[in-house]
Amino acid sequence: FEVKELYATIDSAQRYAIIVQAAGVHDPPEFTEHGGVLEYVWSKANLRIQVEELWRNHQGLHSEVTVDLLGDEPRQIIGPVSYNMTSVSGRDNMVKSLKNRMEADWYEVLQTLARLCNEHIRAGQDVVDLRDYTDRPWSQWALAPFILDDMPSIIFGDGGLGKSLIALAAMCSLNTGKVILPGLDPEASHKGLYLDWESTSYEHGSRFKQLMRGIGESPKDHPILHMQVSQSIGLMVPVIRRHIEAEGVTFLIIDSAGLACGGDPASVDSALKFFEALRTLNVPSLIITHQAKGDTSQKPFGSVFWHNMARNTWEIKKHQVPGETVLHVGLFNRKVNGTAPHPPVGFKIEFNSIDDSITITPADIKDTPELAGDVDAIEFIRRELMDSEPRTTRDIADALEMKWDTVNQTLNRWLDRPNGVIKVGTIKPVKWTLIDTP
Repeated sequence: FEVKELYATIDSAQRYAIIVQAAGVHDPPEFTEHGGVLEYVWSKANLRIQVEELWRNHQGLHSEVTVDLLGDEPRQIIGPVSYNMTSVSGRDNMVKSLKNRMEADWYEVLQTLARLCNEHIRAGQDVVDLRDYTDRPWSQWALAPFILDDMPSIIFGDGGLGKSLIALAAMCSLNTGKVILPGLDPEASHKGLYLDWESTSYEHGSRFKQLMRGIGESPKDHPILHMQVSQSIGLMVPVIRRHIEAEGVTFLIIDSAGLACGGDPASVDSALKFFEALRTLNVPSLIITHQAKGDTSQKPFGSVFWHNMARNTWEIKKHQVPGETVLHVGLFNRKVNGTAPHPPVGFKIEFNSIDDSITITPADIKDTPELAGDVDAIEFIRRELMDSEPRTTRDIADALEMKWDTVNQTLNRWLDRPNGVIKVGTIKPVKWTLIDTP
């Protein structure tokens, strides 16, 4: 994460230099941007102006500003106050208010501020040369292959399947750097924020304690951030930004999209506004979404844009015998951009009432018939061929107890494809092996 932060700092400095030149400012203040707050500091005058909620409409360039005097005895001069930077009367009134509190060349300061903020809005997002972006200096994954590092990931399924528990376990793994979900390896130096529209801090706090005990850790040793939310994510962006900046948050869990979008999840507009707001927060996220009962589309409930805008989606399935404290969970990668879908991942989740813990161990989905039906035939075939000599179609079908036609069609469909199969020899019956087998 430190490398990513360094690149962001360099990009911000380069961008500000371009803005200063475009604004025609010859002696610019120092500039930083954090949590959506623009901060300008005139060091010689020990003066700082913070600009929040900067936006433009036909009436001008609007903002909330706070003016502070720095130095040995810092004090607030004014703010936060609403201020239209491009209104003559608004600027005159602001100059009067500031002069009543402290003498300075406020007109020049506010003129400089208006020019810089105006160019900041005009600049928008930088146009870049893709030759500078051919090699990523950090991993594309926060938690491989479950949570992408810089684009939204989704976990979806019917209610009561353990989506929130899996998401919380992923967050605990990223926070601690320890593998809690077997097979999903966390990148170091992450800190999450769980944004919760559905549950309470006590419910998740209890689950957090159980997960930590399950890996032999004390929950007291690992801070974990949770926030109960009632408004849409679009309205909460300024608040979430401030928490991201203040706490050093590097990823988000959103539970769940249906409530966070602030409208009908089936509406295109609701989905687009959700992803628009999420993109401004500029941190990776795992989004929990629901699925209509009996839906076989392998997509989240609602507008097709939930599936289209996410870059990585996982469907969750479970099997649990009524009355037992063991839960079998399967995660199925329904979409991923840029690479082939990851093979299904299986977990056995045990709830231990004796020591009040939750342990998560790897499980072979093929061993749980209720989950195995959701695995594509090629996954069964890959596993059968992984540690064996080349096999005929009949051998594979018999070993897997699958129909010959199904196996034959699957083998030919995956012939010579990445992560697929190849034919061995020319003598019939033909034999098959994995394409990546030496």
